Amino acid sequence: MSESPGDLENIKPGMVGPHSPSSKSLLSLLGDSEDKEELKANADKLCLHASRFMQEKNLDAASNIYTKILKADQDNIKALHGLAILNHKRGMFDVARCLYVRSLAIQPNMYRTLYNLARLEHECNAYEAAAKYYGKALELGCDREIRCNSLAYLGLLHQSVWEDLARAKELYQQSLALDAQHVRTLDHFSALLVLQGCPEEAKEQHNLVMQLQPNHG
Repeated sequence: MSESPGDLENIKPGMVGPHSPSSKSLLSLLGDSEDKEELKANADKLCLHASRFMQEKNLDAASNIYTKILKADQDNIKALHGLAILNHKRGMFDVARCLYVRSLAIQPNMYRTLYNLARLEHECNAYEAAAKYYGKALELGCDREIRCNSLAYLGLLHQSVWEDLARAKELYQQSLALDAQHVRTLDHFSALLVLQGCPEEAKEQHNLVMQLQPNHG
């Protein structure tokens, strides 16, 4: 009943081009370098390259960077979080879960990590755990996109797992009050309206979803 991990949230990187001369010299650190202090000093920039490799779906290259950084600094939060997302995308849920939990042990208030952990538990059908982490992300004053996503998925749990349609509707309305065109919420709400015997309203919601995101599956 859950969706693929395509909406995972990364720690927002800056803009660094991985193919510039400076980036090539940085990546050379990953060769045979045993200088942990140098790796630590350049960890943020290297994480940017790893993030770019992930965007390009070059997961092996990204994994190599994150692993090198963590060998030099096992508590580097960006590398832990990035490697967690990478393993999550690969379907290695136990590894990803351990990395998310490790990240949160270091920085408990990382709402992006909490949201991603919620998505992982949701995908693993651990619904109570998923609801707990969605709730924690919402408590932390997360940004609008994560707040809307968390409300949409929490609503889906109440709708499809616990069959509490009234609570699901409340959560969807909270999300749409923040963003009236939030596609994921509109999609879930459309399914709820079908269950409530409101086919015409459901059709209107679905049509709006398709207008906003024509390739929505």
